[in-house]
Amino acid sequence: MPEDERFVDELGLAMHRTGDVFTPADSGALVEGGVARGRRRQARRRIAAVAGSVLAAGAAAFGGAYGAGIVGAGGTPAAASRAADPSLASATPAAFTGPQMVAAMRKVMPAGSITGVEATGVDERPGPTVSFVYDDHKGPSAVSLAVEGASAAARDRVTCPDKGAVPYDDCTTSTLPDGSRLMIMKGYEYPDRREKTKLWTGTLVAPGGGTVEAREWNAPSEKGSQISRAEPPLDTEQLEKLVSSDVWHAPLAQMSARHPRTPVPPSATQAPDGDTLRKTLRALLPPGIKVTGQGTGDDGEYTYLLVDDGRGVTRLEINVQPNMSDVRDQLFGSDSTTLPDGTQLSRRKEPSEKGGAGMVMWQADTMRPDGLRVVVFESNGAQQYGPKTRTTPALTLDQLTKIATSKQWLKWGRAS
Repeated sequence: MPEDERFVDELGLAMHRTGDVFTPADSGALVEGGVARGRRRQARRRIAAVAGSVLAAGAAAFGGAYGAGIVGAGGTPAAASRAADPSLASATPAAFTGPQMVAAMRKVMPAGSITGVEATGVDERPGPTVSFVYDDHKGPSAVSLAVEGASAAARDRVTCPDKGAVPYDDCTTSTLPDGSRLMIMKGYEYPDRREKTKLWTGTLVAPGGGTVEAREWNAPSEKGSQISRAEPPLDTEQLEKLVSSDVWHAPLAQMSARHPRTPVPPSATQAPDGDTLRKTLRALLPPGIKVTGQGTGDDGEYTYLLVDDGRGVTRLEINVQPNMSDVRDQLFGSDSTTLPDGTQLSRRKEPSEKGGAGMVMWQADTMRPDGLRVVVFESNGAQQYGPKTRTTPALTLDQLTKIATSKQWLKWGRAS
C-alpha cells in the first residue's frame, strides 16, 4: 500500500472525535470577540469581531497524537480556484470524512512534518475540521481549519473588528475573482498579550455563504505552551492559498447541502448603520450616565460608547443584527427565557475570558421572533481586554436588558 494511503487508513483508526475543535457558538463566546457576528463559535470566540466573533477562535485539542508524517511534498499548493458554490455538489455525494480532511490539508500545506492530528468529517460533530502541530523546521506550530455551510452571518466573518474590542497588528480584506470575500488577520491569542502567543487567521466566505477558516499559532498549542518561534509559519499569501484551495469544494458544498440556509424574506426596513445605532443607544442610557467616547466598527450593525457614572469608564457595546434565525439554537439554550412577546433573552455575568486581571463581561442578548438579534454588552474598562477601570461595569444587568428589549430597535426587524 502506498505511504499516503497507509497514512490515511491508519489515521482513520487512530483518530477520535475532536469535540472542542470548533464547537458551536454560545452567547458568551460570541460576545467575547467584541462585535457579535452571531457565528457559531467555532470556536469561535472568533475573535470575533462582533460580539462574537470573532474572532471568536477555534479551540483545538492537540493532545493524543498520531505519529509524525510529511506534509505537502515540495510544498506545491493546489490550484487556487475558490471555494465552490453549493450548486456544484453531486445530488448524493459520499460524506467527506475526517481522513479526507487530513489528506486534503496535506495537499495544500507547505513541506513539513505533522503530529497530534485530529479531524472530523461532514457527518460528524462539529463538522469538517482538521488540526495538528506543524513544523517546517523553524519551530512547531498549532494549525487548524474548519469548513462551514452557508450562514446569514457569514459576511460578518470577513469584516475586520474594532481594535478596541480585538487588538491586532494587521487585518486586510479583499474580494477574490469569483466573488469570495477574504480576511487575513494577524493578532494575538490573548488580547491583553499576557502571553506572547500570536494567532493569525485566514477566513474565506464563498459566494454561496459557506466558510473556510484556518488558524495558526506561533506555539505548539493554542494556549498553555511556550512560543516556539517569533511568528506563525504561514504568511499572508500561504494563508490565502490554503483557505481558497479547491480541495475544500466538496466538504463546503456538502455542508451547505446538509444544512441549508433558511430563506430570509425581503425586509421592508432599512439596514442598520453605526451612526443611527449609536444615537439610539445614547437615547436609551439611564440617568446619571455620561458619554465620554464613542466609535463604530466597519460593520454597520455594531457600535460602542465609553460611559462613566462618576466611578470609572465602562465600554458599552451593541450589535443589532436582522435575520439571525438560522443561528437561534446556537445562541439561546436552556439558560435563556422567552418573554411574553416571544423574544428570547439570555443574560450573563462572567469573567472576560481573554481580558486582563479583573476584567468582566456582562451582557443581555435577545432575539425577536422575526430573527432580529439585539445584544448589549459591557466591560469594566475602556477596552474589552483591559486594563480594568473599575470593579464592575456602570450599568446593571437589568439596565442592559431594558436597552436590549427596547422597541426602538424594531425598525431594523422585518416588516410584519
